[in-house]
Amino acid sequence: MSAGDRGRSWAWGIIAGYVVFVALTLTMVGIAFSMRVDLVSDDYYQREMNHQQHIDRVARTAALPEGVEWTVSHQNGVFVFHLPADHFGHDLAGQIHFYRPDNVDLDRAYDISLDRTGEQHIAADELAPGHWRIRIEWTAQGLDYYSERTLSFGA
Repeated sequence: MSAGDRGRSWAWGIIAGYVVFVALTLTMVGIAFSMRVDLVSDDYYQREMNHQQHIDRVARTAALPEGVEWTVSHQNGVFVFHLPADHFGHDLAGQIHFYRPDNVDLDRAYDISLDRTGEQHIAADELAPGHWRIRIEWTAQGLDYYSERTLSFGA
């Protein structure tokens, strides 16, 4: 092999290296652009503007004299929510939000509809197994409240 042939093989090696680098870079850019990116919610910016109201609701909930303890249990394929209905009276209204951090399409919301014992039943088969954040927002006696828990089941 002559000296000129060796020089050309180095040149082809450098060209091949650049081509591989560009191909890998374009592949990574393609993968990045094809990834699904969801905001926390569709109305993210409006929620951010209402952040102070949220802080006030959380503080009001924490300041309740008896505290607000709510529980959720999984019994026979049903989630049972228990809230202290006697603490709030009969004008309790709000929603229970099931928020799935990894997939916004699985999120669910249910209106609060407590029975006489302060319980609400939600069928577990409506929810995919996994990790959930449960957010309860309610209004009682003209004041807004908020509480949040995490729940993992199945899988």
